Amino acid sequence: MRSHQQSALMENTLHELLFHRQPPSPTKMVVYLPYHFVGMDQAMHAIKMLRKQKMRIRLLIHEEVFRYYDKKEIVERTEIDDWITIQVLENMKDLDFLFLPILSFSLVSNILALNDHDRFVRFLLQSLFSKRKVSALSIGMDPNHSVWKEDQLTHGTPYLKSKLKRELQLLQSVGIQMIEPDEIDCFFSKSDQKKKVITAKDIQQFLYKKEKELVVDQQTIVTPLAKDMLKQHQINLISE
Repeated sequence: MRSHQQSALMENTLHELLFHRQPPSPTKMVVYLPYHFVGMDQAMHAIKMLRKQKMRIRLLIHEEVFRYYDKKEIVERTEIDDWITIQVLENMKDLDFLFLPILSFSLVSNILALNDHDRFVRFLLQSLFSKRKVSALSIGMDPNHSVWKEDQLTHGTPYLKSKLKRELQLLQSVGIQMIEPDEIDCFFSKSDQKKKVITAKDIQQFLYKKEKELVVDQQTIVTPLAKDMLKQHQINLISE
């Protein structure tokens, strides 16, 4: 990591010292990073974006990731060097967020099969039952996402694509909230949690109306990707 960037581990250790005796403690998040053949760049960038939030962020990495990335590269790309083991995760009692920046097929399969022989999946299921917030980026399970096209992965059969879409819906039905990379900043920001957020998906639906302007109030956040889509389709954004 570049020298001017402060270590996440150092920041988190300071938080522990500063808030050991006096509340409130910072919001705590664990990011679980498995390996998947599509979306890893976006996953690591999403983790890096989380560094902007005033949270204690710790990273749990599946061992398969190290077949493709060394430790130094992961730290440089995520800016997180505070890594934990599954044993540490299992003993966390005050965790606020569990975040999955990439959804691999095997991970999704284990979650939907309620496979509690997988220790991480068991913890995730416990989190859902205890109302802990669990969220994920949908890229790895969304073959219609532009990333799949960029990687030339567009030739799956209609059945295969519909199966992935169905599994995404099932993940949402069990309580995992799906978000897009351009929602990271506002989704985890306490100051923005009560505000309405317009994302690229919302703009895609808005395009069907064939209107030339979108009117929002001062409390509405329009993500950068959504703004780009508005410009691309020559739709005026009006804030009242």
